[in-house]
Amino acid sequence: MPRKTIGSKGKKKDEFDYEPLVHPGITMLKFGKSGPPHERLFKLSGDLRYLSWSSGWFCSKLGAKSSVDLEKVLRIMQGQNTFQFQRYSQVYSEATEKSFSIVFLDEDGREKTLNLIAPSPDIFKLWHDGLKALVTKLQEQRQNYSLDALFLKSLWDRADNDHSGTLTAKEIIGLVASINVNLPTETIRTLFKKYDVDQSGTLDFTEFVEFMSFLRKRTDLEALWNAITSDSEIAGPNIPLNIDNEFFPSRDASISLPKFIKFWESVQGESLTLDCARDLVEFCNSSTSENKAKSKNAKARMKENLTPMDTMAGDEFLVSYTMFCNVMTNFTKASLFDQSKAVEYQDMTHPLSYYYMASSHNTYLEGDQLTSFSSVNRYVNDLLLGCRCVELDCWDGDNGQPIICHGHTMTGKILFKDVIRAIAEYGFATSPYPVVLSIENHCCLEQQRILAKTMIDIFKDKLAYPAKNADGTPLSVLPSPLELKYKVLIKGKRLSSKDTEDMEEEEEEEEDDEEASQRKVQKNKSEADLEKGASAKKKKAPLKTHPELSAITYLGTGKVKAFTPDVSDAIPADMMASYAEGKTTKFAKNPDKLEGWIQHNKIHLSRIYPKGTRIDSSNYMPVSPWSTGSQLVALNYQTGDLPYHINFGKFLENGSTGYVLKPDYMIHSQVPEPSDIGIRLIINVISACHLPKPGGAQKGEIIDPFVVVHVTGATAADTFEARTRTINDNGFNPVWNQTFTFDVRRPDLSYLTFHVNDEDVLSHDFIAFTSLPISCVKPGLRTLHLRNVVGKRDQDFEYASLFVRIGIERL
Repeated sequence: MPRKTIGSKGKKKDEFDYEPLVHPGITMLKFGKSGPPHERLFKLSGDLRYLSWSSGWFCSKLGAKSSVDLEKVLRIMQGQNTFQFQRYSQVYSEATEKSFSIVFLDEDGREKTLNLIAPSPDIFKLWHDGLKALVTKLQEQRQNYSLDALFLKSLWDRADNDHSGTLTAKEIIGLVASINVNLPTETIRTLFKKYDVDQSGTLDFTEFVEFMSFLRKRTDLEALWNAITSDSEIAGPNIPLNIDNEFFPSRDASISLPKFIKFWESVQGESLTLDCARDLVEFCNSSTSENKAKSKNAKARMKENLTPMDTMAGDEFLVSYTMFCNVMTNFTKASLFDQSKAVEYQDMTHPLSYYYMASSHNTYLEGDQLTSFSSVNRYVNDLLLGCRCVELDCWDGDNGQPIICHGHTMTGKILFKDVIRAIAEYGFATSPYPVVLSIENHCCLEQQRILAKTMIDIFKDKLAYPAKNADGTPLSVLPSPLELKYKVLIKGKRLSSKDTEDMEEEEEEEEDDEEASQRKVQKNKSEADLEKGASAKKKKAPLKTHPELSAITYLGTGKVKAFTPDVSDAIPADMMASYAEGKTTKFAKNPDKLEGWIQHNKIHLSRIYPKGTRIDSSNYMPVSPWSTGSQLVALNYQTGDLPYHINFGKFLENGSTGYVLKPDYMIHSQVPEPSDIGIRLIINVISACHLPKPGGAQKGEIIDPFVVVHVTGATAADTFEARTRTINDNGFNPVWNQTFTFDVRRPDLSYLTFHVNDEDVLSHDFIAFTSLPISCVKPGLRTLHLRNVVGKRDQDFEYASLFVRIGIERL
């Protein structure tokens, strides 16, 4: 296949000189998961597509050549931000400015890092800047392809192991198995010969596309097309599609634009003018100039077959089967997620307390709460996913440098300053709205001063300082996300003129149950040294927060004794509290507490966090805490379970900014809580396309997929689960065509999630998910973009989808 590469002939010459990266290359220090760091010679391939190096002769790869496909690089980070570097942080800390990590996806779609130290600052700049420029250019070139073209290109690249530009029968057989198509080897060989038009013994890219067209047969879309072209009625969403696996309508058939509009309005429930319909079809079929040319030629051929009835206005524009399929499978125009709510559409000028904020718990951890690695990269991941509140558990480190870790456990440690640098670089890459740093402070006074200085020096004008009302009194209303754009807000303990006992209670309240009990009997050693010699009978509580740290803490923490108007009114708007999930559940079930908490949260912020017994980093269900009006419902982002998926889907709304307005009754006193808004949600799970293997692996058995539909509300009465049957040995284009019905009393507080799983004898393996608020669901025939376990659409997940039909009726 002719590839567009940076060095392609005829392209404008790059300003950057890549020749030294190609030949002779450079020797750099490579850090792995185990063993000491070792030197390797790194080179770029001639087409500037691959970064390669030779493994050591005494390692398991026995001198084999390894490489990274630069098209699969997610980002390049300067500094020592991964746990591979952390293993030798004391030895190589002075080389931080020459260190960088390449975050990429391996052939199975797993996120990996290549961690390197360059021999000199000049070499670092050459390679770091050069590789970043190449990755950016490759990402820009992808924009020239339609998603369908990218899918075919990805399969071609996967199969063309020797980069010969053609595919052998053996390569095709291996590819077919990797994409979950169950065909006997002899059948594949027969098809190979059929599509080897020039009988060369190999398939070129054009022949490969025709071969794939045969495999990508969609019986569900064919059934729809047959109904439209034959003017047959398409039944409602509560009746499964009439799919005939043996019948295939003519691909030469076409329909007029008015007939397409009739289908769209009756089934999709959306009105279209002739111009809008034409724009819709052209948008879904004109992603590349190549598609435009094909579309133009197809229209010319079809126009020759017009009947006298097709001479009405708009009928000269014909829609073919392929064009129809491209519309129905378009992730934007046929999306289940209402696209008017997928962009930033909400008013961002309200007080901060009016918004839910995407929030992460113990952000630094890669896995469980007891023994897992810690990583700066975790902060980068969460921020790039739209998270707006991250947690930093700060402890005294060696050489006067504070660290972040989970205290009293065997988890890894990372430098506080490295985390702050990463937040400064990536904090606003996805969203411009404020980032909250939830500081759990266990440091001595001197290292607290280092915390403050580090944040002041690195964040500079991004750091928001505590504010007051115009008359100098404490804040009565928080500023808006718009006013705090590109600002970092520090949350933590502040010095107060009042007694500090409440602050101490808040510190224990925020900690895990086990950690809190330990702190009752154990004093911080460094702090004890500072207080040595003080009188045991001293009446005044010891100073717990350094004045310089307090001076930059935007959101103070305290304990709310009761959710009553008198108590809430006495608390400044920039003072907030945190609550464990158990207490939150108890409050949510008490009508009086719930109403008082909702009222309190109209002015103040509340943060919810997992109970300490969740040592596996599992998550609690966030829907009930959201129903209390609590804004910062913190979850373990490293764990892709159902609660995380619901949280992910929630914050797709409003342009993935990490801020979503709460319901009107939770922010405006004059708006009552809604009633009689129940709906009947009818879901026909029709089919799926291009499902990956579990974990995105390319090897392994052909999957046996089934779909689980979750409706999750704030109460048990609005929580349901249903599953389809299992389709054996077909992850490429399985068809279920099964319908489920759910009566949802509070759709405004409920969420719809689809899980696709692979059935095994002893267990089920997770494949992919999609989730969204029911308030963002569009009725009709819809395509759902599937994501991997943590919500990314990388590798094969970029092309995986579900096809459903949704009906919504008032109860």
